[in-house]
Amino acid sequence: MGIAAPRRDELAHLLAQPEESIDLGRAALLVARDHDPRCDVDEGLARLDRLADPLRGVLRAETPVLEAALTLAAHLGARERFRGNVEQYDDPANSFLHAVLERRLGIPITLSLVYMEVARRCNVAAHGVGLPGHFLTGLSGPVPGADGSTRTGVVMLDPFDGGRLMRPRAVADLYARYVGSDATLPPDVLRPVSRKALLARMLRNLKGVYAKAGDTLRTLSVLDRILSLAPGALEERRERGLLLAQAGAARAARDDLETYLANANDVEHAAEARAVLAGLSHRRPTLLN
Repeated sequence: MGIAAPRRDELAHLLAQPEESIDLGRAALLVARDHDPRCDVDEGLARLDRLADPLRGVLRAETPVLEAALTLAAHLGARERFRGNVEQYDDPANSFLHAVLERRLGIPITLSLVYMEVARRCNVAAHGVGLPGHFLTGLSGPVPGADGSTRTGVVMLDPFDGGRLMRPRAVADLYARYVGSDATLPPDVLRPVSRKALLARMLRNLKGVYAKAGDTLRTLSVLDRILSLAPGALEERRERGLLLAQAGAARAARDDLETYLANANDVEHAAEARAVLAGLSHRRPTLLN
């Protein structure tokens, strides 16, 4: 799988818009196109439209949220067979929305994105829920009361597990599995994840896959994207500086490491960054600078 020629202006323009105006599906497809030239953004959006077509008119904004959640899970999980790629979790394609739509396989965050985009096309409010180590889809909507009143409630689904309905106890148990058996679920963990934060988390997953494989070029490309979304992300600033130093791009590495050290509080990582920065000062310039 090659790397496409950079076509960053379209995504940069999209991400510069106000949060509520960002087309999450299109943004995710543009991210994928950075790394897979076979990604057809318009076809990816059309696939999402076709997935939503059977639910249009069935699901509406006024549909009780539990009914909407079960209907969405039955359609995407049972009928369309979207599921987690347990066997090849580290496959980069799991982070590419067009590949997830083609193969019906993905990781929690990209599968959640499919659920969210299909729900949105049916006027059902949906958002991401970023647990440590896992990602869920939250649907918001009316909850009818026995007395005829209506309140707004949230129902959680796990798209990685075929759209399994996640009761509050199940969400708490999932959190404890990743954080520690005696951990209590903090309320702020369940807050909706913003579109930009979701894209950044998706990119961090992809960064981890490429870094684990030792693919420096692709890791740097993903780090560039993360820092365009979150310029203040110090961990990624440090990582990019270290990789640039290894690649011989001393000037660019120095800029990143100096920015990191001016703001960092992590003593251990700061010491490593200072050591690399000191080494750069004695290195002769290269064409990569």
